[in-house]
Amino acid sequence: FFFQVAQRYNKPFSLALIDVDSFKSINDTHGHAAGDFVLKTIARLLNEVLRKSDIIVRYGGDEFVIIFPEVGETAATAGINRVVKRISMDTFIFEDLGIEISFSISFGAVEFQNSFESETQMFDLADAKLYENKKIN
Repeated sequence: FFFQVAQRYNKPFSLALIDVDSFKSINDTHGHAAGDFVLKTIARLLNEVLRKSDIIVRYGGDEFVIIFPEVGETAATAGINRVVKRISMDTFIFEDLGIEISFSISFGAVEFQNSFESETQMFDLADAKLYENKKIN
């Protein structure tokens, strides 16, 4: 939908992919309930920090897709960086085990360009940026 609107009416939007770093390690070390706790915590933080108009969807095991209507890549990146900062500053206690769980996220954000031929091309670029950022961090 957003892709077609952007093409037709020249409306900006951005798409971002978020991935939990070392998610398998969290599951392997503390169990799947701890992994679920991390995913729920990230979803809560995304909903608290980002705009109500941003669309947040869980995609796959430990990934989220976010659509930022009417926003360019710079603003989308700033929004996700606020979430990254919050994760790095907060303490997350998984009460079922009485332990603190630390985690981080990586992301890739892309702004719609008229040169994109499909949603898949835009998604693939965001995915490539995510993995590029994962290598840096």
